[in-house]
Amino acid sequence: MSRSLFVIALTTVIFAAMTVAVGGADDSSSYLPIVVKGAAAVEEQSGHTVTVLPGDHLWSISKSVLEERLGREPTTSEVTPYWRKVIIDNIAGLESGDPDLIYPGEVIAIP
Repeated sequence: MSRSLFVIALTTVIFAAMTVAVGGADDSSSYLPIVVKGAAAVEEQSGHTVTVLPGDHLWSISKSVLEERLGREPTTSEVTPYWRKVIIDNIAGLESGDPDLIYPGEVIAIP
């Protein structure tokens, strides 16, 4: 197995374990589809995605999604499990393979 595939697999396992420890693997049931302000357009018909803009990162995207869905600024304890789910759902498709390094133009799936 190449080093980058090993890192991706290990990161996915770690984030999955963290998500289960925090509150279950599927915390998405309380989240509804939305249109994100600030992070690019969400495609509501063919699936929910965000196109990364310069300066975006997965935490800011996750926070924007939750803010729109909740109608208020989410707390850190609300963003954390959702952010982890965004990472798990997208890590295999990230150009860099690193959730801390996303590029403008990348498309992020929104759970």
